[in-house]
Amino acid sequence: MDPSTQLQGLQVVHERTIASIFTRPSHAPLLHVRRLRLGNDVPMSHELAWYDLTFAPQLEDWNGEGSIYAWLRERCGIQMVGAEQSIEAVMSSPQEMEPFGFNVPMPCLLIKRKSQDADGRLIEYVEGTFRGNAYAYRINLTR
Repeated sequence: MDPSTQLQGLQVVHERTIASIFTRPSHAPLLHVRRLRLGNDVPMSHELAWYDLTFAPQLEDWNGEGSIYAWLRERCGIQMVGAEQSIEAVMSSPQEMEPFGFNVPMPCLLIKRKSQDADGRLIEYVEGTFRGNAYAYRINLTR
C-alpha cells in the first residue's frame, strides 16, 4: 500500500488527564497532533498523539510535515530509543466511524504507546485506533 497522512489538528494544549500520563503538572504545555493514516488513500488508522513541550519546546514550531521523530532528533536533540505499547479491542468512536466509512460502530484495535528518549524521559504518548477489518497481528513466541 502507498502510505500517506492527513493532518487533522496540531495545537498546544493543557490537558490535565494527559499531563498526568507524563507525570507533569496539569498546566504543562503539550503538543497535540491528530492525524489519519491512510493506505492507498483509504483511512487505516486515527491517531491522537501528545508530546511534552517541557523537554522539546522547539516542537511548537513543527508544521506537521515530515517525521516528527526526525524533528525531535535534528531540532530538539532528542533521540527516541524505546516504547511501551499495549493493544486492546474497542468499538469505533463517532470520530472514527465517519473517516473509516462505518455506518455503525465496528471493532477496532486501540494501540496505546508511551515513548521515551535516551535519558528515559517520556516524550510521546499516542492512542491510535486501527480499523479491525484491515489488520492482523502475528507474534513469534520463543523460549
